[in-house]
Amino acid sequence: MVHSISYAGNEAESPAVWQDRVNVELMKMGSLGLSVVVASGDAGASDVGHGSDACLPLQPQFPSSSPYVTTVSATFFTSKSEPICYNSFFGESLHCGGQNLGEVAVAANNGMDWTTGGGFSNRTIRPSWQDAAVSSYLKNYPNLLPPANLFNSSGRGYPDVSAVGHNLMIIIRGGVDIADGTSASTPIFAGVLTLINDYLLANKKPSVGFVNPLLYQLAAEYPETFYDVTYGDNKCGDVLHPPYIDCCADGYKTSLGWDPVTGLGTPRFAQIRKALSKKFNIPM
Repeated sequence: MVHSISYAGNEAESPAVWQDRVNVELMKMGSLGLSVVVASGDAGASDVGHGSDACLPLQPQFPSSSPYVTTVSATFFTSKSEPICYNSFFGESLHCGGQNLGEVAVAANNGMDWTTGGGFSNRTIRPSWQDAAVSSYLKNYPNLLPPANLFNSSGRGYPDVSAVGHNLMIIIRGGVDIADGTSASTPIFAGVLTLINDYLLANKKPSVGFVNPLLYQLAAEYPETFYDVTYGDNKCGDVLHPPYIDCCADGYKTSLGWDPVTGLGTPRFAQIRKALSKKFNIPM
């Protein structure tokens, strides 16, 4: 079973004792074979325009920063023949550029009206299953990081993965609408996990349950299982909410491999299934 959560709040604004209790319950859910996926947030690394009215400090989100969930960021596709450009709800074209880059991180400075979240927990240390990936980012890309006093480099890094989060068709109140958000990309990844479970169960293998150790292992051993999103950052916020600040001076940037903007990247289901067939000795 897979459970998708689309709400979060600033980690610093809820009691540590409550977060500890939530983490205990999330551990129980994982031990029962339940996968919990959580949205990374729609207002960048500083939560500007949602819970914050200023750029500093950087604001990790909870339960997005919990080590017992799979946190999902958002990307969008750019046309090979069109520049990045998005018509905002205000009727104006924002941040139109000339890049033809394919899949990129959702951000206000990439033409969106909002920015995908990500960062490092101030309350939870980095789990062992992501240590190699996160340590590699910190070691190899120091020029992409905000000042050291603005984030906890030893904390749990998130997101873990990404999925498309822009211009998605939804059914609401019996009608069809178009939606954006990590609240859209997260259930998409939940659907990917459900397909993985279906594949494993059909071949008499257990469902994935708490899937993060497996995801990071697959990314390390079979890099083709994720599309590595290497363009974008999460310095901006949600410009649809006051104070209408587009971008901050600090945040995180994408890189090769894991990064605190798009995680390991977006899943490539066919490649994941092929890797799982090797790992669990399932005939193709």
